[in-house]
Amino acid sequence: MKQLRRLGAAARIVTAFLIATSALLSSTLATEASSGSRVIWVPLYRQIHGLDCEAAALQMALAHERIYVNQNRLLNAMGIDWRQPVVDGTGFHWGDPYTNFVGNPDGSEIRGTGYGTYAPVVGRVAQQFGGHLMDAREGFSVSTIYWALSAGHPVVAWVSFDWRRHYPTAYQAFDGRVVQYGSPYEHAVTLYGITPGYVLVNNPWHGYRQWISKARFEAAFATFNNMAVVLW
Repeated sequence: MKQLRRLGAAARIVTAFLIATSALLSSTLATEASSGSRVIWVPLYRQIHGLDCEAAALQMALAHERIYVNQNRLLNAMGIDWRQPVVDGTGFHWGDPYTNFVGNPDGSEIRGTGYGTYAPVVGRVAQQFGGHLMDAREGFSVSTIYWALSAGHPVVAWVSFDWRRHYPTAYQAFDGRVVQYGSPYEHAVTLYGITPGYVLVNNPWHGYRQWISKARFEAAFATFNNMAVVLW
């Protein structure tokens, strides 16, 4: 009987602890919700090529509008510049990520066989497939990105792969444009949620949903001059 009484007392203690923990969690969630938190529906897709993170990020953002396009179609619409980089007397030259996808989508940034593409191309392709584009450019303020997420708009954001601040170099593309070059850390993700301290990310590289602190996001986002595509 003593054993049963002890077990009953232990059960009551555990129950009281669980009730207190549940109340604390509910209070925390309520505080977050009252502070402008929001999460919208965006499906999670993993990238199917080694370097097609931009296509996968756009695929997810378009799916929010119930527009379903596979990554290969998106890549073909971006236009793949298969040429490899050239080094000559005037320096390093490659394709223009502001007009096309640069290099082999199954290549390697480390080995210099593939790279990626930038916001103007992703914005153009989003519209081509019926997406409602709000803006596609560099120079976004983080407050604008946070407002967009709070208002229910998915955001394709260019960040560093390791969520740290990097400082890209530059090269002159074959078409003459001087472009920023962030290798081997150039990456694109889809943002679709926000709380006072975090943004919610669909990361196409490994197919994870991640809560990233605003401090880490802002450092990574600054790497490519705050580049993003905002959709409805």
